[in-house]
Amino acid sequence: MIFPATLATPQRHPLMTARVDVQRIATMIHTYLAASQPAKVREVIATLHPADLADAMIFLDAPDDVALYRLLDPAEAAEVLDEVDTTTRAALLEATPPDRLPAILSRLPADEGATILR
Repeated sequence: MIFPATLATPQRHPLMTARVDVQRIATMIHTYLAASQPAKVREVIATLHPADLADAMIFLDAPDDVALYRLLDPAEAAEVLDEVDTTTRAALLEATPPDRLPAILSRLPADEGATILR
């Protein structure tokens, strides 16, 4: 998969189903986070479906999960919150600044937002 740096509006790829693809994406995200290259992480994020990001988070450690989550815009963050497991969701919510939380939750249907906050 190539992530061109000059795409104005990147096309999101369809959901990945192969575990090896998701692991490859997770490794790439980890490498860019470890190298303090948030722009490269954003390039990767821009091409993926939020469900794939949530799947990739399975292969990342908790600090990488939080670092990745903080790079998401509120709409992406909302979709990822809706896709991750409850343990990861709790950690991400705990790491979310209180002033950012309303922007994220407002992008979810009310019932999903209520479920997430339980």
